[in-house]
Amino acid sequence: MSNRHKRIVATLDTGTSADWNADHEINYMLYISEELLRLGDPLATIWDTAETIDGAVPVWVLVGAAGSEHATVELNTGADTGHISSMRYMLDGAVSNVTSPNDLPVLTMAVQIDTVDVTGKTVEFGFVPSATTPFTANQAGAYFRVNNNTLYAVTGTGAAETATSLGAYNEYDHYRIEFMSTLVNFYVGSVATPVAIHTTHRPVVALTAKVSVISVNDTDSTIRSDAIGLTRLRLQ
Repeated sequence: MSNRHKRIVATLDTGTSADWNADHEINYMLYISEELLRLGDPLATIWDTAETIDGAVPVWVLVGAAGSEHATVELNTGADTGHISSMRYMLDGAVSNVTSPNDLPVLTMAVQIDTVDVTGKTVEFGFVPSATTPFTANQAGAYFRVNNNTLYAVTGTGAAETATSLGAYNEYDHYRIEFMSTLVNFYVGSVATPVAIHTTHRPVVALTAKVSVISVNDTDSTIRSDAIGLTRLRLQ
């Protein structure tokens, strides 16, 4: 299948049939933008929270000083070690994966890491299989992790992983994970070039968007997000 297009000509210039030849193919690598976290939507209709373990179920909250309140989704563990607050994106209201690495998906997220302990793995957000338990070792996916108060870019196959240290993180920042045909690019903030490029342990399983926080050392841990979007650059 192809697109027809016309040549732009000067006034009084004569066009020809060749100007309308179908001489280029449709580019199927088109963006398919999906807003996964929409202000005002009931959270439970598009996000599943069943992987929350003893922590608070993620909910919409208002944060900020009076007169400057800001609506965001909050994940809070409570102050007991091992408590998890987690949410995963659903497909048409049912727990499921929503994309394949072959879709060349791109996940963009705004995340506030409000309070976490300075030791241990405390935060994960990005592309993870729906059925995978949060904070599983070597889990498949492409995501950001906070470990020992350091931000990491991670790709995993379920059997092994590649983790790149990105150093200290900002309390609030924008994050992007971009699948390419043979690698995964990670972006943080307004940086136009990837902060990490992973060519190893690129997952091949179906994925969904997931955000999780776990309490370590009885720290009442809290993270928030007010914007999550999915874009897919299709290969086929």
